[in-house]
Amino acid sequence: MDCKLIFEDEKPMLVAGDEKLPFFAYMTYFTENAHYKDFTQCGYHLYSVCAGFTEMPINSESGFSPFRRGIFSVKGAADYSEFDADIKYLLDADENALIFPRVYLSMPEWWVRENPSEVLPTFADPIGREMLFSDKYKTDCGQLLGQFISHVRQAEYSERIIGYQLSGGNTQEWFHFDHNGSFCANAFPYFCRYVNAKNPGAADGYSVEKFLNGDYMREFSRFANDTVADTIEYFASLCKLQCGGKQIVGTFYGYSLENHTQFRDGGFSMYKLLESKNIDFFSSPFSYTDDRSLEKDLSYMLAEKSVRLHGKAYIVEADLRTHLSDYPEKNRKDIKIKRLYRGSVWFGENNEELTIFQLKRAFAKVITGNGGMWWFDMWGGWYATKRIMDEMRYLRQLADLPFSKALPVGTHAAVMIDETLWERHELYEENIQREFCKSLCASGIVGDIYLMTDFDAIKDKYSLFLFPQPDPPQNIIEYCRKNKIAFLYGEKIKTKDIRAVYAKAVGVPLADEGDIVYEGNGFIAVHAVSAGVKTITLPLGYTVKPIMCDNLSVEHNAFTVNIDKYDTVILRIVSN
Repeated sequence: MDCKLIFEDEKPMLVAGDEKLPFFAYMTYFTENAHYKDFTQCGYHLYSVCAGFTEMPINSESGFSPFRRGIFSVKGAADYSEFDADIKYLLDADENALIFPRVYLSMPEWWVRENPSEVLPTFADPIGREMLFSDKYKTDCGQLLGQFISHVRQAEYSERIIGYQLSGGNTQEWFHFDHNGSFCANAFPYFCRYVNAKNPGAADGYSVEKFLNGDYMREFSRFANDTVADTIEYFASLCKLQCGGKQIVGTFYGYSLENHTQFRDGGFSMYKLLESKNIDFFSSPFSYTDDRSLEKDLSYMLAEKSVRLHGKAYIVEADLRTHLSDYPEKNRKDIKIKRLYRGSVWFGENNEELTIFQLKRAFAKVITGNGGMWWFDMWGGWYATKRIMDEMRYLRQLADLPFSKALPVGTHAAVMIDETLWERHELYEENIQREFCKSLCASGIVGDIYLMTDFDAIKDKYSLFLFPQPDPPQNIIEYCRKNKIAFLYGEKIKTKDIRAVYAKAVGVPLADEGDIVYEGNGFIAVHAVSAGVKTITLPLGYTVKPIMCDNLSVEHNAFTVNIDKYDTVILRIVSN
């Protein structure tokens, strides 16, 4: 089915055939445990279904794979039966389903064994996995991608397919399988080619011995990121071409705020992919900071406003653990896994009420921000209670609300994130940009997060710029000084400092210090870190109407609302 992504007052919408719907979806790894009928009855008709070219692990640490068999596991004998059965299972539950498969672009074992010079060994796979910058990997996997899309377009369910999400590498998120740039002797020729392309002859005297000794590690780190972005663009262009440019294409990428200490993971060249004409949306999970504690913001991993600035959508993966979450082997007995998933990050809240508070906070973040998401019921059954599904139904209804003009952008602060920060501060054990987000979320103001490379496009739109780093570009600081634009930078910016500079440069913060406020798209939401009455002060000329809110008292441009601890309220902003 033909499908395109459009924006209506900043709201990402899918136009699929004669249908138009918001980008709110559901997916799971384990189709046999999916709750498709439950979500269909709640108004969800947008889904993603996983497709894997191999059953080799998607996680090089654990050995975990959601695929019982890969489509191309047997050389020359493609087997689409598992994927086709998964699609049929979904369509039996919802004949009106619109589906964008998550395609795992990783090579089968026979290819790995046939191409030892194009792979690196990993913990879970001693025979190796493809290097993400390998020419042969891109060429051969591109051919498999073409075969897969051709099969889908000829299948009886083809009219329910609206596009593809391209995934690859470790955890399907385009991370190198070693989290270290695919650092091995096989990478050396590719690295030298990269260096010479940027500066002809610069790598002519390089030796593989010095390379493996780490002598060129700073250049290699740039290579490790840039080449992953190039690989994603390569596959996205093939996918768009195969679809005739008439279906959506998305990808995981851009974890600039999350993986600072893993700066050779591959995700620090977002600036390159933002210019792509072949990518419609980017995705990443909510941040895992502090195990997504209800005491904190549920923040994004990437510079969401830069994504929108460049005409793309950011669709967040809400893989939120619930009180029903458990380990994968408890949900699929024949699962292949070497090191079991363990740790607090795999468990949600202790009870159903706190789980619902998590879901409400996530939805509030999205409806006031990027505007699209999918609920990732990872092993299946994480949302399987009547009360949770009632909440899912209500949230899906709210997702249909139109966006409207938000508060003037000048009432926000612009937060500038530097993808190259690791080049100057690679030894930092602390992710200073992520730590800054903790201070920001408790400040009672809204920060719009951009990449530093987009400063020129927004430099005259904001009255306050925040730079969570010790050494922002001098030309940018000089511009702010010359034009009397307030700014704040530093390694450890505190909440009180953010509030102080905001009050001087912009005005009264929206909320008191401590509780979390989201605002955008004509909505405002408050997440209560503590129980009690919360006071929100809007700019003059604005007031609110309740949507997901009780106990509201409004007086001109200010309102108070009594909120239970960890609950979230959502209101519509209106002009007086």
